[in-house]
Amino acid sequence: MKEYILVDENNVITEHSCFDGTIDIPDGSRLIEVKDWYGYVGTSIDNYDENWNYIVQEPIEEEIQPIQSKIEEQPQVTKSLVEQIKDGEAELPLGMKIVDDELVSMSLEEIIESNLPNYFKADVLKSYLTMTDYVVIKIAEGEATKEEYADVLAKRKEYRKMINELEETK
Repeated sequence: MKEYILVDENNVITEHSCFDGTIDIPDGSRLIEVKDWYGYVGTSIDNYDENWNYIVQEPIEEEIQPIQSKIEEQPQVTKSLVEQIKDGEAELPLGMKIVDDELVSMSLEEIIESNLPNYFKADVLKSYLTMTDYVVIKIAEGEATKEEYADVLAKRKEYRKMINELEETK
């Protein structure tokens, strides 16, 4: 199998491929056989040496200066996510709120009481169950008692019921 690059009439590489056989060559283009080519489609063949190695060309100072001046003229203002949210340019992420111009997580209770989508509330509640699975394991292994974790067990039961209700109303 041979390796080729396809070059258009402007000496720009338009394709790189390996094949045996024939290929349709567009008018004005030519096929050049190469070996172990590591280059970029869309670049000029003038950017390569005789062994088809890419030549990194340093930009000419005259080319850099006008561009650099334009960049320096641009105001470098970036808004925080909170500012973008307040200006209507971004949405408040689910489960977050703004307090004293800071983005902070809502508490579990705030999420439950909020008007956030049911799927999100159910996912948060499932996360609580996952985070407290260790309690059930400790009790099952005799390392703790139900009385020690009564409050956690009660919340788990309440949250499982809420998850079922939320998932029914999807």
